[in-house]
Amino acid sequence: RFLCVTRQNDYSVTETNLHIEKILKQHTDERIFRPGPGLYHNQPVIITQNDYTLDIFNGDVGIIRRDDNATGEMLYAFFESPDGEVRKIPAGYLSHYETVFAMTIHKSQGSEFEHVVVILPATSGQKLLTRELLYTAVTRAKKRVLIFAGNQAFEKCINSSVTRASGLYERLMEEKV
Repeated sequence: RFLCVTRQNDYSVTETNLHIEKILKQHTDERIFRPGPGLYHNQPVIITQNDYTLDIFNGDVGIIRRDDNATGEMLYAFFESPDGEVRKIPAGYLSHYETVFAMTIHKSQGSEFEHVVVILPATSGQKLLTRELLYTAVTRAKKRVLIFAGNQAFEKCINSSVTRASGLYERLMEEKV
């Protein structure tokens, strides 16, 4: 999984997804991968809004596949539930989804992947670079992490920490008095 800091701008989720689609389109057989408008075979998707009728929820990740047993070009979305059961939903029923070769580090919280590629921005999004963000990204990987970043972005992550400004400590101290 590719993890990015921002959804837009340089080195973003949108840019990374488009770049990956372009490379796959150039280097794979169209029976395996053929991006186009709408949904396509072998497209990874993430649900962006709960749909109680389909029993799919914000953050669920699935893959779009052709049904080889059906006639024509019928596409289905396949989602694995926490208990390992795979659910098959006609892809046309999906209404709130995004392509998910890449996702934001924030959205990846709570997920684990075998391999993670962390992409840190060269310019835009640098205000978001903190030690905690990098830690969150790196700990999503079970086996391997690759970090793509310039020295400046990586150093900013290492040297910056989140400063909390909730005022909670002050309010608790006021209550004691």
